[in-house]
Amino acid sequence: NVMLEEKSLLLLLHLGVEASLFDIVKIRGGFAEGYFSVGMGINILFLDLNLAFFTQENGDSPGDVPSNTSLIELAVRMKL
Repeated sequence: NVMLEEKSLLLLLHLGVEASLFDIVKIRGGFAEGYFSVGMGINILFLDLNLAFFTQENGDSPGDVPSNTSLIELAVRMKL
């Protein structure tokens, strides 16, 4: 007995763009699950710092149960 979930098609839509400044700073913007998202990244030598602010929808339609999220990532990248 399999039931199909009836969710808004807007929850499946994910679009984004990224602009790079001097190969060091990246500015990001997008649209996901019916909400706007923004972020940025900084690449200095072998360190990457990324910040993102977005909303995840936990309901069946945009606006039902939104959850605002902030993400911080620090990564060490080395080429071997």
